[in-house]
Amino acid sequence: MLAEPANRGLFQYSDPTQFFLGYLKEKQRRKEARHFGKEIAQYLQTSGLFKDRSWASIKVEELTDVQCVGFLWAVYVSLYRHFRQSVAPCAMQCLESEIFFHRRPEALQAIANFFGIELSDAELGGILVNPVFDRHAKQLSRAFDLAEREAEYQRLSEALKDEVAEGLEWISDLLGESGHALPLPGSCL
Repeated sequence: MLAEPANRGLFQYSDPTQFFLGYLKEKQRRKEARHFGKEIAQYLQTSGLFKDRSWASIKVEELTDVQCVGFLWAVYVSLYRHFRQSVAPCAMQCLESEIFFHRRPEALQAIANFFGIELSDAELGGILVNPVFDRHAKQLSRAFDLAEREAEYQRLSEALKDEVAEGLEWISDLLGESGHALPLPGSCL
């Protein structure tokens, strides 16, 4: 789909620390990471994508929760880079989630520009007050509050600092072993 000249795609990503916090914070989220990890590992093995990388044949059941989340992040960003470089070099843009949270007007304008949509200040303002921004993306029945999220992540950063540090080191080792250093994709802002 993205290979078609008129099509565009937006990839929103989290830096690895935020990604770890999001998945390690609850037992259910850790289960979800393991489930997604198994599905992605199976996809990588059957598709042959990234077959030149040591982690393409990883066995998720042998990973710790931290390693499983690290594996997800590495594949997540690798897939984006693959699509951006090989499939649709000009048709994809990315946006780091923290930038979206903290610079929403600029982010929405950049997104509109990328998709060729002209927005007046009034139209942009109307979008920004839309109730969709007041809902939690993963739990739609729950209200979203940025200050509450930041307080939660600050608390999680302290509570999970050892696991996050272990995970960041594991990602670095995993990617270093394969010779495929993976810097963060640049955000459109």
